[in-house]
Amino acid sequence: MEAVRSGFLHTKTFNVPEENLNGLLDDELFERYGISNSPYFEGLMACQGSRTCAFGVIENKPDAIKLANYLSERLPREEPIRMHWSGCAKGCGQHGAGDIGFVGTKMKVNGEVKLAVDVFLKGEKIDTVPLDSLHKYIEELLTRNGLS
Repeated sequence: MEAVRSGFLHTKTFNVPEENLNGLLDDELFERYGISNSPYFEGLMACQGSRTCAFGVIENKPDAIKLANYLSERLPREEPIRMHWSGCAKGCGQHGAGDIGFVGTKMKVNGEVKLAVDVFLKGEKIDTVPLDSLHKYIEELLTRNGLS
């Protein structure tokens, strides 16, 4: 069995005896939140973000889940990749420890202020990207760096 996911929780369950697995999977928790076998969710970590943290610049958890779902569909892979999200510069999501890290920020695009993330690759900042174009940017980054 792999990970249970929702907008606010990422948990793993290990060592369930085979004879108990079907009974566990019939629980309403799994009907409500689903199961992900995606390597993009295995290494996903995100702080609370702006929904519950006064310092958060971006919502964070929904952004992390949206990107992981997109990459799961577009770039199937076997090995987990650690994507760590921090909603602000405080770094509660430990963005520097991930293979790819994200820090919520804002940027101007054509005079318009947009929600964005600073993107880190193996702990080093490489770019600032608007959230609304992040999925394509990361898809290209993973492909270009042989991480897909």
